[in-house]
Amino acid sequence: MKLTIGQLAKELGVSVETIRRWETEDRISSERTKGGHRRYDLDRVMSSVKVQGKDKPSIGYAISMMLRS
Repeated sequence: MKLTIGQLAKELGVSVETIRRWETEDRISSERTKGGHRRYDLDRVMSSVKVQGKDKPSIGYAISMMLRS
């Protein structure tokens, strides 16, 4: 599922600025629409997000995963 930056931030429980920082740090990637807007593949992001240590996900990420089950 493709999400906007705001939708992804809400899904992961982080700020839009955090999403932008992760992209700048090459932790995640986005596709751009013809209008230049970012779109993120949720499954791809969920499989690659690692924060607060080598294998420890963020609290927002963990909550998001629990809500999806």
